Amino acid sequence: VERGGGRRSAGRESVMSISSASEDETSEAGEDECPVSEEWLDAMLSSYHEGQAKVASYMVRAGCDQGESVLSDILAVDVDYALQPDTTLQSLSLIIKLLPQDPFSRFFVTEAQFDLREIKFYTKVVPELKKFQTEYLPPDTPHIELPIPKCFHARYSTDSDTITQSVLVLENLKTKGYTGCEFGRGLTLKQTQSALEAVASLHALSLALKVKQGTPLDERYPFLFQTARASDSYQQLVERGLPQLAHFLEKRPGLEPILESLNSLRPNTKDIIAALLAPEEPLALITHTDFWCNNLL
Repeated sequence: VERGGGRRSAGRESVMSISSASEDETSEAGEDECPVSEEWLDAMLSSYHEGQAKVASYMVRAGCDQGESVLSDILAVDVDYALQPDTTLQSLSLIIKLLPQDPFSRFFVTEAQFDLREIKFYTKVVPELKKFQTEYLPPDTPHIELPIPKCFHARYSTDSDTITQSVLVLENLKTKGYTGCEFGRGLTLKQTQSALEAVASLHALSLALKVKQGTPLDERYPFLFQTARASDSYQQLVERGLPQLAHFLEKRPGLEPILESLNSLRPNTKDIIAALLAPEEPLALITHTDFWCNNLL
């Protein structure tokens, strides 16, 4: 249900789904550099706390290295603020996910509504899963902790000119010790086990919700990625990327069998994708859909 393209790695024993912040040198943000401003942060934090927040200082930096995020532009923001009338400062480290500026990526995201689904996950699915646990679990039973960051703000809108704007503000889990893995090395066995245990909690809760309340998840949450639409979106990526991969393989001796296999699959990729994505009852659950090492912390 979430946009991929950010990095979330199993640096600790549990896995959280969020894009990470880079270690680039921070700089004071101006309105000409990004949409974040003191006034915007004041309003966002006031809404979250349901009170009057006043920002004392903030710093903005790139939220990931160039080329790491395709489906969103990511900013990391450190902010110090006070809740009026108290003058005691509080500090937050945030990740802000925006639509990508690259025209192809932006069209791909908005056409397939990756941003809308991610926002709906945090604003609709998560609150209902938490409420479900409160209603059905005995008081002395610990709740299942969802492997996700805290959401501070989410907005999705389309104006009269059909220009989509979306923003999602999440906690930056790097401040809690989570780190991204090195893509070339992948995950260790322990990290892989941690990742599967984390996503299993989402699968389990969505299954329990479906069984207990008797409503298919695609009816309860019509914004979830439907098979036909998902197949079309991934087919676009295949059509864009497969020629590049073929060109790469052609220049490397000994890889001819791989190239031949890819070429044989090419006419049927959409059907193959659709078959792989089609949900199967009784385990037709809420899934991540982009669950790989570059999307884990």
